[in-house]
Amino acid sequence: EVEIFPHGDPVDRQFARLNLPIHVCDHITAAEESSAIIQFQDLSTFVLPEDSEIIIRGEPRQVSNLELIAGKIWVNIKRMQAGQSLKVRTERSVTGIKGTTVTVEAGGTADRLAVIEGTVEVTDTATGAVIELGAGQSVMVSDDGAGAVESFDVDAEIAAWETDVGPLYAGGDGGSPLPIILLVAGILLVVASVGGLVVRSRR
Repeated sequence: EVEIFPHGDPVDRQFARLNLPIHVCDHITAAEESSAIIQFQDLSTFVLPEDSEIIIRGEPRQVSNLELIAGKIWVNIKRMQAGQSLKVRTERSVTGIKGTTVTVEAGGTADRLAVIEGTVEVTDTATGAVIELGAGQSVMVSDDGAGAVESFDVDAEIAAWETDVGPLYAGGDGGSPLPIILLVAGILLVVASVGGLVVRSRR
């Protein structure tokens, strides 16, 4: 099951359903054996697998921050306006993303950040150090700081994600993102295991 609740009010939970509004600072959680796909008009996509939780930060049409509270997230950003970037924040790190595909996992003792395509900048919040990662590179960030940059098998990483959430690319060939069913121009939507959700700003 996928649930949404306002920041600071975890009791006020609602199950994901078609046209349920999502507001700025709302939490989205994917429970066991569930997942959520969040997609923009330009086909930029976030995939939230089971046992994961994020907070939506910023206006729906210009989401500039996501906060990963638990679990992990797949982020595939197609394009951004000049001077803009998406930041995925965890307790230990901030990952700046521009037109790339990256995974972020918030672990109990360390975060793991891995780049599938493109480049990202990771800021270690403990030391302020900035690490640049390219495709096929990852780094672990603990409470004491970032570890060494390591290489990983991109195909194996994609395969592991697809085992958890299903196909991420059309045809399974890494060529283009798998289309999501629900899309409304200019509005962020979630397609979850139980339906779609329209994201709007809380006023």
